[in-house]
Amino acid sequence: MFELIGMVAAIGIVGWLVLLGLFVVSVAISEYERVEFVFFVAVALSIFLYFWNGTNVPLILWKNAGSGFTFTITWLVIGTVWSFWKWDRFCAKARATYDTRVGSSKLTWEDYIPRAMANKRKFVNWIILWPQSIFWYVFSDLISDLIDIILRQLGHVYDAIARRHFKDLAPTKTTPQK
Repeated sequence: MFELIGMVAAIGIVGWLVLLGLFVVSVAISEYERVEFVFFVAVALSIFLYFWNGTNVPLILWKNAGSGFTFTITWLVIGTVWSFWKWDRFCAKARATYDTRVGSSKLTWEDYIPRAMANKRKFVNWIILWPQSIFWYVFSDLISDLIDIILRQLGHVYDAIARRHFKDLAPTKTTPQK
């Protein structure tokens, strides 16, 4: 544990910028579903840590194989749980797309249902890159979802204000409609 704290302290500001750059690259890899490039980011991180402060990542992994195995299993379990959430959100968006296109497309509702086997790349991405996926969700999808909710609620308020100004023109139950 102290070795990790010492490593982080020894990195300094330039090191933090490099680490931030690697994280941004991994978020982009996650967003564009290019999980095969994660290996290159991991190698770049290992090389950077070795030259920056002498941390030999492969040696640490070799000496702590049991902990590494436990970490990997835990990582994959968390990623799998996260993938269920992301799949639910993905299917909800597919449904919203269907709802907006009803009648304007020759496709049937069955054509809009996402198929798991056609989206294996997404699952692998969400499971392996779950921290980056969560980061992207919080700073992109969640914010846009919250903005949509706020705008929808404001729309109701604005509609109520408009109806109030035109209520005398609306037919009432006692006024016969023509």
